[in-house]
Amino acid sequence: MSLTSIVLFVIGAGLGLLWFSVIILPIFYGVPKSLYWIIKRKLMAKAIFVYLVSPMIWTTIFVGAAILLSKFWPTVNHYLYNSAGFFFGQWFGIIGALIKSITKSGRQDLREDFLSVIAKYQR
Repeated sequence: MSLTSIVLFVIGAGLGLLWFSVIILPIFYGVPKSLYWIIKRKLMAKAIFVYLVSPMIWTTIFVGAAILLSKFWPTVNHYLYNSAGFFFGQWFGIIGALIKSITKSGRQDLREDFLSVIAKYQR
């Protein structure tokens, strides 16, 4: 295993963790909970749109970075695409974030984040 593979594994793990934490978790945790609270009349309807702003911004950042990488550094893009270290690092980060989110402290963090985002839209 080369130093390059180890570095790419760490970078991939960081990106996988970031991606899962800022896009997937808000969508799969916050949106259903917001809808439930809206139906129960605990939240105003526009709260769900406010909760989706952050994942939309992060998705734009990730897509923009991917486009820039493929346009200006196609060899780097190709190398990352074919790198086993980067691939497994991403999955390691995603699985790590998933495991963290189902622990008691992880669920508490999700709950606190949710409440802080929708605080001013509660009825």
